[in-house]
Amino acid sequence: MIVTALATLAASHITPYTSIRVLREEVAPIFAWVPLLAAFAGPVLLTLGRGRLDLADRALVLALLFMPLSGALFLVEGPAALCLAGVALLMALEAAGGRLPRARVLVLAGLTLGLLLLTAHVGPDRLQAAPAVPWIAAWTALLLALAARPRSGADWRLLLAMPVASATLLALCGVVLTAYLTDQISWESARDTRLTLFRQHPNFLAPCFAYHAVLALGLAVSGRRGRPLALLAAALLAASTWHTDSRAGLALLVLGVLGVPALLVLLRLGGDRRPRLLATLVLAAPVLGLGIAALVGSTLLPDQWTAGIGRFEKSLDYRLDAWRNSLTLVTQNPWLGIGPRTFLSVERFAPGSRFFNAPESPHPHNVLLYLAQSGGWAALALFLTWLGALLAGLLAPPPDGRARTLQVVLAAGLLALIAANLLDVGLALDSVVPEPIFLMTGLVAALWTRSGGARLAPGPALIVAGLVLWPVAAWGLLPTLASTHLERAEIAAYQAGQRSDNHTLWDNARAHARAAIELDADLEPAYALLSRWLEGTGGGTDAARDVLLTLRERAPRHGPTHSRLAHLYLRSHMDTEGVDELRTALNDSQGSVHLTRDLAELIMALARLGRRDEAMDTLVQALSRNVGVIDALNWRQHKDHGRELLAGASDDPIRLADAIEILFGNYVRQSTAGQEVGRRAWMDLVSAFRRAARDDRALAVLAHVHAHVPAVERHSIANERGRMALAANDHAAAAEWFDEALALTGNPFFAMQAQRARGFLAGAQAHAGDARPTALTAMGEILDQPEAFEAELTQRAERAEREQRPCDAARLWRRILLFEDDTLLRARQLQRCAELSLAAGEPDAAAQAVADALWHLDAKPFPRELLTEGLVGSGPRRLAQLAAAAWSTQELGAEQRLARAWNMPGFFHATPAACLFRMSFFSENGQPDAQLREAEMALLINARDPSALWSRLEALEALGRHSQAESAMRNIAEQMGVGSGARLERMFAQVLEHGRERLDDWNAWFEAALVRLIQGRYAEAADLMGEAVTLHTGSDDERARLLAWHARAELFSSRPSSLRTTHQLLQEAAGLAPHVGSIRLRLETLP
Repeated sequence: MIVTALATLAASHITPYTSIRVLREEVAPIFAWVPLLAAFAGPVLLTLGRGRLDLADRALVLALLFMPLSGALFLVEGPAALCLAGVALLMALEAAGGRLPRARVLVLAGLTLGLLLLTAHVGPDRLQAAPAVPWIAAWTALLLALAARPRSGADWRLLLAMPVASATLLALCGVVLTAYLTDQISWESARDTRLTLFRQHPNFLAPCFAYHAVLALGLAVSGRRGRPLALLAAALLAASTWHTDSRAGLALLVLGVLGVPALLVLLRLGGDRRPRLLATLVLAAPVLGLGIAALVGSTLLPDQWTAGIGRFEKSLDYRLDAWRNSLTLVTQNPWLGIGPRTFLSVERFAPGSRFFNAPESPHPHNVLLYLAQSGGWAALALFLTWLGALLAGLLAPPPDGRARTLQVVLAAGLLALIAANLLDVGLALDSVVPEPIFLMTGLVAALWTRSGGARLAPGPALIVAGLVLWPVAAWGLLPTLASTHLERAEIAAYQAGQRSDNHTLWDNARAHARAAIELDADLEPAYALLSRWLEGTGGGTDAARDVLLTLRERAPRHGPTHSRLAHLYLRSHMDTEGVDELRTALNDSQGSVHLTRDLAELIMALARLGRRDEAMDTLVQALSRNVGVIDALNWRQHKDHGRELLAGASDDPIRLADAIEILFGNYVRQSTAGQEVGRRAWMDLVSAFRRAARDDRALAVLAHVHAHVPAVERHSIANERGRMALAANDHAAAAEWFDEALALTGNPFFAMQAQRARGFLAGAQAHAGDARPTALTAMGEILDQPEAFEAELTQRAERAEREQRPCDAARLWRRILLFEDDTLLRARQLQRCAELSLAAGEPDAAAQAVADALWHLDAKPFPRELLTEGLVGSGPRRLAQLAAAAWSTQELGAEQRLARAWNMPGFFHATPAACLFRMSFFSENGQPDAQLREAEMALLINARDPSALWSRLEALEALGRHSQAESAMRNIAEQMGVGSGARLERMFAQVLEHGRERLDDWNAWFEAALVRLIQGRYAEAADLMGEAVTLHTGSDDERARLLAWHARAELFSSRPSSLRTTHQLLQEAAGLAPHVGSIRLRLETLP
C-alpha cells in the first residue's frame, strides 16, 4: 500500500505535454498514452512481481523505473523521488535485518555525497543549490537500498533492465514524434531536427540514450532470456543517440560498445593484476584528456597545429570558456566549493564567446570540474578515489560467474560515461555525480557482501529506519506543506484585494507566508510575497526589509534578493543603501535577467547622490554590456547637448554622448592593444551614437571599423551608412551604399532599399535626364515631389476606404509602404492592408499581407511593450486573427490552417512577436493545449507578461478547467502588482476621466470593465461589458470577441443566472464568428 501510494505521488507530477518540439510542432496529442502508462506502472509492476519478488525488491524496481534522467521522462520532482527511494531503503533494511555491507566503496561514496550535501547548505547561494539536495539524497538512498541485500547475476539483470526500460520508453516517444513530423512535414525536416523531449536538451538526452544502449547490449549478450527485446532496445537507443546529434553522446556509445571486448581481452591477458593497473590508467585518463583539451584550446600551441578540428573545435571553444571560469571558481573556493547547481561567472566573457552577455552563467561542461566547483578539491579527490574502488570492484573476479559479463559491460559503460562527461555534465546536472554511478556502486557493494565480507553488526532495525525516515520526511514532505501554505497565502491576498474590510484577510495571508518560510526556509517566493505585502498593506518598510534581510543571510550571493532589497531602499528614498545592494546584485560579472533594470537604477541613484564620476563610469560599463539601458534611464533633453542626467546639485550633468565617446576610446585602445572587442560591441556603439542623435560620431565609428576591424562585415557597414544617409535626406549616397551592400551579398532587401532611395531622388534628378526606372515609374508615375506624392496616395487610400472600396485601398496602402522606413509602422500598414483585403474578399492577399507583416515584426526582437496595445491587445495577436479568418473563408480545416501557419516566416522563432503570434493563432485555431504550453513557456521567461497571462486564462477556459481558470485570474491580478488595489483604482479613475467625453465609445466601457475584471470585481466588470456590447457598432468578428469577454466576466461573477447568461453570450459569439476556435470550445466545455 505504501509503495502504491508513492507511485501515485510520483505519477501525480506527470506533465506529458512539455516537450519543446511538441510545443513548437504541435504534436502533443500523440503523447496522450504516456501519463496513463506512467500512472499504472506502479500497480502493474507490483502485480507482476508478486510471485517472484518480495515487497522490498518491488519497491526498488519501482524507484529504478521512475528515477532515471532525474525523473525527466515522468517529471518526477526531487521530493517525490526521495520518497520513492527512501521507502525502498526502509524496506530493504527491514528485509536485511537493518544491516549494510562494510564496503570501502560505500564509505567513499558516503563521504563524497555527504560533502556535497554540506556544501549545498553552507555555500554562498543556498537557493540555487536547494533543488539538488533532494536528488542527491534520493540517489544516495537508492544506492544504499541496492547495497543492503546480496545480489546474484540474475538479480543484476532484472535491476539493470528497469532503467533500460525507462530510457527505451523515452526513445519511443522520440520515434513517435519523428514519425509524426515525417507525415506532417517531410522526412528531411524530421531527420535534421535534433531530438528534444520533455524539456531536456539533446546534449542531456544523448548520454542517457547512449549509456543505456550499452547496458541493453550487455543484457543481450549476458543471457538468452529476453535477448531479442534487449537487442531491439539497444538498436532503438543507439538510433536515438544519433538523432540527438550530440558528439559527446555518440562518443559515449562508441567507446562503450568497443570497450566491452577491449576489457575482456585485457582481463584475459593480464590475469589478476590487470584490473588494478587498468583502474589506475583510466583514473589518469580523464585528467590527461582535460589537460590535452585545455592545451589544444589555449594559445600555447601554434595555430596550424589546432586548425582543421572543424565542428568539434567550435564546440570546444565555448567549453574552454566555461572550463576557465570553473577553474577560477575552484581556485577561489578550494575547500568547500560553491555548492551543487550553483553557477557563477568570475569575469565577463569575451565578445566572441557564446556566453557573452548571456543572462545566466554556464555550467562547467565537465563533470570533474563540476565536482570540484560543487564541493572543492576534497570532493574531487574523494570522487576519483570512489571511481577507482568502483572500477576495482567491477573488474575483480566475481563469486558468481553469471555476473562477469555484466560487470565488464558496466565497467565499459562507466569509462565511456566519464570520458563523455569531460565535455558535458549529462546525467549529472542535478546529482553532480552521474546517476548510473549510484546504481553501479550499490550493485558492487551488494556483490562484495555476497563474497563473504563482514557486515555491520545487527542493530535495532527501528533505529536505522528512524534515522533514514527523518531526512525523507524533512525533504519529502515539508517542502510540499510549505508550498501549500504559500498557495493559501496567495488566495487570501487575492481575496483581500477584492474587499474594503480586508485586514483579517491580509493577516491570514502574511501568517501563511510566514508558515511557509518556517517549513521551508529556502522558499524564495514566500519571502518576496511577504515583503511586498508588508510594504503595501500597512506592515511598513522596516518589516519588509527585515524579511529580505533574512533571505539575504541565507543566500548572501543570490542576486535577485539583493535586487529586491535595493529597490525597496530606493522606493524609501534610501539611495546610499540601494546603491550598495545593487552593486552586490550586479557582482556576478555575467549579469542576470534583471541586468538592464538594475544598471539603470544604479546609475540614476548615483546621479541623485551627486556622485557624478561613479555614475558616468557605471553608465559606460552599462553601455558596454547592453545599450538597451539607454531606454531605461530617465533622460532630460537638452537643446544643444542631447540626452543628459542631472547629477545632484552639480552644474555638470551626465551626458549620454560623452559616455559613448569614452566607450569608443576604450574600444579603440583595447583593439590597438590586441584585445578582442567583437563585432557586436562595435555595432552597438554605432546604435548608441544614433540613439544619442549623433550620426556624425556614428559615421566616425564606422570609418574606424572599416579601416581596423575586419570582423565586421563590409555589407553591414554599407547598410548602416545607407540608413544614416537616408535619414539625412542624402538619397544619392544612400542608394550607392545600398548598391554596395547588394553587390557584396546579393540580398534583395538591399535592392529594395536602394530602389526606395532612388524613388526619393527621381524627382530631383528628372531635369538632369536621369532615366533610371523605379518601382513607381514602371507604373507610369514619376515622383517629382515624394512628400506630396505620399500625401496624395494617403488621401486616395482614405477616400477609397470611405467609399467602401477596400481592394483599391489595400493596393494604395501597399504603395505607401515605399515611403515608410520604420519597421513597426510598416508592419502596422501591412496589417491594415490585410484587413482591407479580407474585407474585399481576397483571402490570399490578406494572408500574404499578414506574412509580410510578421516578417517585419520578426526582423528584430522588439520589446513586448512596443507590440502590445492596451491591456489585452497586440499587433501579432491581430495578425493571427486575420490569418485564421482568411484561411477560414477558404474553408480550410484546423490542420490545413496549422500547416499554412508553419510556412509563415518566423513562425517557429523565439522573438516576442513570433511568440505572441503563436499564442493567438492557437486560440483562433482551437488548439488550447498548444496555446497553454506556449503561454506557460512565455511565463517562464517573464512571469508578469500580460499577453501570456491572458492567453493562459483563455486556454484553461477552452479546456474546461474552470477551477484552474479562477486561479489563473487571481494570478493575473497578483502578477500585475496591484497589491492593495490602489494602482488599479487610479487606472479606473483615468479611464473614467477620459471616458466622460466619449460615453458613446464602447471601447472606453471595455477598458473600464477590464480594470474591474483584474481587480476581481466581476459583477461590475460584467455590467460594464454589457454597456460596451450595447454601444458596439463594429464588425461581427469584433463583436463576437467582445461577447466572449462579457461571458468571461459573467461566469466569474457567480450570479444565480450567470451560467445561463454565459451560455447565451457564448452561443451568440460562436454564431457571429464560427471560425474562432477558442469561443467554440469555451461553449462546448461550459459546465
